[in-house]
Amino acid sequence: MDFNRNVLKGKAILTIERKPPIRTIVNIFGLTISRVTKINGTRLKYYVGKRHADGSPFYIELPQLQTVDTTYNSNFECKIQIKYETSPNSSALYWLTPTQTADGLYSFLFSNKLIYARAWFPSQDTPSVKSIHILLRFLYQKIRVLMSALLENTFKGQQLDIYEFRQMTPISSYAVIAMDSLEKKNLFIGPMYSPKTNTLKNVSKRFVHT
Repeated sequence: MDFNRNVLKGKAILTIERKPPIRTIVNIFGLTISRVTKINGTRLKYYVGKRHADGSPFYIELPQLQTVDTTYNSNFECKIQIKYETSPNSSALYWLTPTQTADGLYSFLFSNKLIYARAWFPSQDTPSVKSIHILLRFLYQKIRVLMSALLENTFKGQQLDIYEFRQMTPISSYAVIAMDSLEKKNLFIGPMYSPKTNTLKNVSKRFVHT
């Protein structure tokens, strides 16, 4: 996460069951693609189609099965690694400066726009396509990340913390992301939520009666 430039950058690893035809198509919107490879680093051919109101088709040539008797109809599972960066003007990501937050200390990133997951990672961005997600987030300390997945591990580093999320129930791609200095609180009635620290007491009073 680059709060100075308001962009997300990293790698998306897609696990795909390769079937004819020999390429796959995913959706992107305003993403800068710098490299597409197999998981071992071998480059794969790709190209971005014509942009329209809902983004662009992103065509990736799938790797071939390396066997003596390779046929066009061979099906196998392959992993594709996509190095990319979002746009500062992403239609799915909202960046608040510290002065726009309640405590005034940290920036705040969140996403709540359905169908525009394609604007923050390459995906088959349609409700009919569901998949599992495993995510690693590298964040500066004191910044908390939330996802529509279970937080399995947190690794504390000297400068960066690593959050590992795992969602093993297949879901659509428009999962929610939020990052800020947050605390979590379990209410007597109602779900767990994560307000900002200095508004925790006021918010919890409201939710107790709902």
